[in-house]
Amino acid sequence: MALPVAASQAAGLSATVVGVPTPMATAPASGNPPTPAAGLPSPAPSPSASSASAQPPRQPVSAASASPAPPITVTVGQVSAQPGGTFTGTVDGLDALLPAQATLTRTFPASPTVTTDCVLNAQATNRALSCALPGNQAQGAYEVSVTQAGTGGKTRTGTSSAVYVVQSGAYDPRVTGPGLPIAPGAAASIKGTGFVPGGTVSLSTGSVMLPGGTATADPSGNFDFALTPSPFTTQGQYFVNVVDDITGVSAQLSVYVLRPNAALSSTVSTGVAGGYSTTISGAGFSAGSYALDLTLYNSDGTTVVSQLAQQVAVQNGALVSTPVAIPAITPPGLYQVAATSGDARLAATWIAVFPKPTVLAPVTPAAPVVAIVPVAPLPTDPTVKAPAPAPVPLIHQIIAVPATDPFAGLANSQVPDLNSSSTNAANGGLLGKDPTPTALGQTSGSPGSPAAQDAPAAAASTQVSTTSDFPWWLLVLVALIAVAIGLAGGYGIAATGRKRP
Repeated sequence: MALPVAASQAAGLSATVVGVPTPMATAPASGNPPTPAAGLPSPAPSPSASSASAQPPRQPVSAASASPAPPITVTVGQVSAQPGGTFTGTVDGLDALLPAQATLTRTFPASPTVTTDCVLNAQATNRALSCALPGNQAQGAYEVSVTQAGTGGKTRTGTSSAVYVVQSGAYDPRVTGPGLPIAPGAAASIKGTGFVPGGTVSLSTGSVMLPGGTATADPSGNFDFALTPSPFTTQGQYFVNVVDDITGVSAQLSVYVLRPNAALSSTVSTGVAGGYSTTISGAGFSAGSYALDLTLYNSDGTTVVSQLAQQVAVQNGALVSTPVAIPAITPPGLYQVAATSGDARLAATWIAVFPKPTVLAPVTPAAPVVAIVPVAPLPTDPTVKAPAPAPVPLIHQIIAVPATDPFAGLANSQVPDLNSSSTNAANGGLLGKDPTPTALGQTSGSPGSPAAQDAPAAAASTQVSTTSDFPWWLLVLVALIAVAIGLAGGYGIAATGRKRP
């Protein structure tokens, strides 16, 4: 304590720590014992020394015997009070002989500064605290500070926990949020109870895709805020900060946004260069009514090739069927058609453009010069066959093959599913970062690989008939029969003539 330390200094006692020796004087030549140093206990008298020379030992005093003052502790007996009411509490650790002061100061909002003096009972170390509030006391968060000047000009301070001055009999703010994941475009409720009636509450998320706002507490101190993620909000965990604008009391909620697995489909997914038309539709989109664009990208989804349609309506999670035309100048290759809103791509499907076949005209050979040869008589030998006619020349249509095949890279690899969260291009193409857990596979609008066109037939099959053997023996037989008939007739006529007189 301070007073005992001051009394010891007035008595002139040394503060030297006991046990630290001081050098002794050199012994005189006469052999008498050395004189002890001042401030130390005298040694025991020797038998040869006079009894009058003996001195009683002194008891040293240590400066470390003074203990530090305890800290000042301020305890309030209530969390809140209304203007015109009273804060009460206790203060521990004060010096009963020294004055102390208690002040109520507003901490939120910090500007303008609001202070109120409180009353302390100065008759005990455990003093009672009483803070009477005027009727026009500003609402907000306050704290009670108690200060006391100590020895040596040092000031000790103690501060209470937060207390709230509000226009409410019981201030106990609490908030609750949705327990299930939120679907983009669908509203989720964040509720609060025990707030200041008529007070405002601010809600923020730090994401433009999950907009916050303000809510007003009803006469019972309750509010209900509809948190609505944008249809383009990416899947993931978000934190909602809730702040009472009157007292600054804050709370944080965790919500999870789960995006539906939307998909596009097309009625015609392949066509030849020079342009073709198809109809794009979609399903599985976020709830709500909004509009999307249909954009044609290159195969890895990093470059916009053409804008196919704008402001296509989405209603009840479905994209309205929209006819689109693939530009005639689109080079052959594989492309993506995506449903987009700005830079956000929600679904996509594959479109293939094949090279246009080129038909070459057949080369007509020059008419050959046919030599005139005499007609040979028909052979009389039935075993000799007539020469076979010359075969009819076949005329083919030649189709030009492109120098490079834009689909050669797909021969040994499967076309990925654009609407699967596990499909991501190395350079950030396709549908971007979407952690929606979906099974691998293709959607109805994502073909596994573009179908190849049928090539025209090379040529019609031909059939060449051969000449059969001529029946010479039949002519000989007919001739023999005719000769026999003639001989028989002549013989009959001759016989008839001889019988007549």
